[in-house]
Amino acid sequence: MTHQLILGADYIDNDTTRQFVIGAQTDGVTAPFHSFIDPVYELSDNFSLDGVPVDTWTENDKGYYANIFTDITDSFGVLAGIRYSETDYEFDREGTILTQTSASGTTPQFGFTYRPFETVSFFASYAESFEPNAVVPNNSGDVREIDPEEGEQFEFGLKTELLEGKVQGSLTLYNID
Repeated sequence: MTHQLILGADYIDNDTTRQFVIGAQTDGVTAPFHSFIDPVYELSDNFSLDGVPVDTWTENDKGYYANIFTDITDSFGVLAGIRYSETDYEFDREGTILTQTSASGTTPQFGFTYRPFETVSFFASYAESFEPNAVVPNNSGDVREIDPEEGEQFEFGLKTELLEGKVQGSLTLYNID
């Protein structure tokens, strides 16, 4: 038997800062009505961001995964894998932390290949996904948590090579929820 081991990690560090001029914070500053016939793309001279709070989001996403593919025979191989995902999230307004949260999840992956002929192989796989979501503040700074995005995928198919590899084809049926 031969084995192919894949180990990996990914990391995303996302910092976002914004000021929104909406609702009561505008203090009577009006934005011009947008006309598609005669558009105006400038704000009035009395527009100011004074007193508009600065919102900052910090999000750190980390993922670690391991997959192993094993050729059990010359015609049959199996895949097994696992992934751990984690998100740490912080929201603050004007330097005051309004919320901090963390979410994590572990998901599997399985598959197999069967090659009855040198130029034809069948495959099937199953995988789950987990994408943590953080909190979403509304205009007044109140926050609410959002459930993570979770998915499940089934896939079946076949691949072939014809004319000494000059023509390749595949047919796949899959379902992703």
